[in-house]
Amino acid sequence: MKFKHLAVILSTFFAQTINSQSQFINTNFGTNGYTCVSQPIGSYVFGDLITVNDDFYAFTSFSGYSIVKFDTNGDIVSSFGTNGIRTLNLYSGGGELHDNTNSFIRKTPNNEFLMVVDNYGSVSPSNFMAKTDINGNLINSFGVNGYVNNSFLSDKIDFHSVEIINDEIVLIGSNESYPSNNPNKYIIIIKLDLNGNLITTFGNNGILKFNYDYLEYDTYFSVFDSNHNAVYSLFKKKSSRNQHYITKFNLNNNSIDTNFGDNGKLFIDNINNSSYYISPDVFCLDDNENIYVSGSYNYNVSTLDYYMFTSKYNNTQQLDATFGNQGMFLTKIESGNSIPRIYSIKKSLNEVTLTGSTYQWDNYSFNKIFLLKLNDDGTLKQDFGLNGKIINYLFTTDNLPYKTIEQNGMFTIATNSTACINNNGPTIIQINSNNSLSINDNTHTNDFILSPNPVKDYMFCKGNEDVVKIEVIDIYGRILKSIYINDNKVDLSEFKTGNYILKLHTKSKIVNTMIIKE
Repeated sequence: MKFKHLAVILSTFFAQTINSQSQFINTNFGTNGYTCVSQPIGSYVFGDLITVNDDFYAFTSFSGYSIVKFDTNGDIVSSFGTNGIRTLNLYSGGGELHDNTNSFIRKTPNNEFLMVVDNYGSVSPSNFMAKTDINGNLINSFGVNGYVNNSFLSDKIDFHSVEIINDEIVLIGSNESYPSNNPNKYIIIIKLDLNGNLITTFGNNGILKFNYDYLEYDTYFSVFDSNHNAVYSLFKKKSSRNQHYITKFNLNNNSIDTNFGDNGKLFIDNINNSSYYISPDVFCLDDNENIYVSGSYNYNVSTLDYYMFTSKYNNTQQLDATFGNQGMFLTKIESGNSIPRIYSIKKSLNEVTLTGSTYQWDNYSFNKIFLLKLNDDGTLKQDFGLNGKIINYLFTTDNLPYKTIEQNGMFTIATNSTACINNNGPTIIQINSNNSLSINDNTHTNDFILSPNPVKDYMFCKGNEDVVKIEVIDIYGRILKSIYINDNKVDLSEFKTGNYILKLHTKSKIVNTMIIKE
């Protein structure tokens, strides 16, 4: 075997293969970092989450609808509703699989709660909006006894966004009726007052519609601009590797802004090579109307190896060449054949924060939540997580980030898990990014030399200090074994072929390094 020496240089290895460690779970929150709820009838995820006075209010999603109150420590507040749960008489009948969520909870200017669910009710009229006070009691002046039903909607509606703007409730969505029932598909914008009445001076009796080509495109994501004068919607071309676009709807004149992009369309994939694949998931705007788009990207559609991309377009809808590599940032979330899906992107101050899920075909057939931060120039924020990324391996079943709240480095996430109950149940978790590990802060290039690397059985360690303990960690952040040594010789013969991290403990420091086991 040809011996190779490895100085502890981590930037390349960690950026490509290490995405999570258990130190990021805030074990002081709930039960070791999470709180599951005894499953309210018909619901299995938390679709939305808000915080009020240091408490969390989570809203269940996809069929049954309840508000659950948690304190700042992740414990259910039993004095709220019935044992911490307030069930509402809302009905959606489920949602589309591509939904980021189908439930929304918002706080009104009067410190009341507004809840909205997708209009998928098979029975009309059925309630799709409700308003309560902060204790979960219905506000009877809202609609009829606290509810608004779907009698004014002729189609099933998948809501993309719910906002309260200038004392008005604004709903953005798209219809999901089958073409045989309704040959038109459209973006719909609805305005109501805080009592649940349609604002008839807006659009056509409170409703504005923009048709789109449903035979070629799907849509499920829309946002407002910072001044709330326009709605931007993402359209994904069906069965296509590209030609996805964003359109701007001007609310001042109720029309598509043809000055935006190419005659009203900003195509977000300038790739002509047919072997490439790009799939945008989400986007956001900053105060200057720069647009940040993120999703999955594949160099070769014949493989299952996907990257996460984030692109920046300036306010003239041109790629910003100062961001990432000529306007696009690319990274692998997990090694091997894996694919990310982005659930949210947020631009604030000098950073871009992304939340999503990642799925790896080769090792584990479940989705895991990840967090990632970029600097303003489209480079990974190295002092966040492990070189800009955190992956949650708390659960071994699907968990998706339906809503994420960031407060002082703590990320509280509305999701689901089988960790507490037999079936998927609504769950909140908390991740502490303040435990981040920066390579530059925790390693020195000349501390240790490990040989041989790759290693088959035994590895020898030489350094400026004696190593007293070595922890063997897999690429998912799990500690497999702790080894106490006194002769700088490490027996790794029992481990399978693959990449591992060795955490080397001396009396004065801890150093991490990657090794390859043959």
